[in-house]
Amino acid sequence: MLVAGGVLVAAFIAWERRADHPMLPTAFFRNRGFSMSNGVGFLQQMSIIGSLFMISQLLQIGMGYRPFEAGLRILVWNAMPVLVAPAAGLLAARFGNRAVLLVGLVLQGCGLAWLAAAATEGGGYGRLVAPLVVAGVGISLCFPVIANAVTGSVAVADVGIASGVNKAVMELGTVFGVSVVSAVFAGLGGYTSTSDFYSGFRPAMYVAAGVALAGLLFAANLPGATSSEAVPQFAPVVGAQKGVAGN
Repeated sequence: MLVAGGVLVAAFIAWERRADHPMLPTAFFRNRGFSMSNGVGFLQQMSIIGSLFMISQLLQIGMGYRPFEAGLRILVWNAMPVLVAPAAGLLAARFGNRAVLLVGLVLQGCGLAWLAAAATEGGGYGRLVAPLVVAGVGISLCFPVIANAVTGSVAVADVGIASGVNKAVMELGTVFGVSVVSAVFAGLGGYTSTSDFYSGFRPAMYVAAGVALAGLLFAANLPGATSSEAVPQFAPVVGAQKGVAGN
């Protein structure tokens, strides 16, 4: 299946490179802002969903909470976007997308690493609140700014296509996040006992934290606040046909 998937992706790219009106213009990826911001989005989403997959199990399997109780306790993390995301846009307008993403990824990665260190067998929920909040603030800084960086790197007429590509990249990060973090957990721990669970949980969370910090490599290469780099505009099919007919 992996080989078949690789062949299909290669065939899709080859088709798009030859299409007059591609669904995914490959020229987008020659644009540094577009490529780097999507790289950040992929790794950030990979870290978020991979860690969420494990944290929900920590609260239920490791700490014994019922699903509803676990959901309430994870709200300190999930509620951060409501409080922080609106300010992220203002900060990006003032300091630039790159600066906000660098800070957000550091907070996300460090918060998740702190959570991994704080999660010990027999430890209480109170030890998890601060790292969950720190990671949540970092995530909240990145969410709107990634979208802004992606759509701001292309011509106005191409914003819909760019946004769709970014959404697909983020979904791919979700799949990789669960797969990679689960593989680490399964290789070093399991569900036979609580101690066995924690043996897998901590390294899995360290990996999720490392993935977020790896996003710094992409964020650091984003164009600066004053850059106006953008890829050429792709004309809609109708407009292109009219242009051809007029010629």
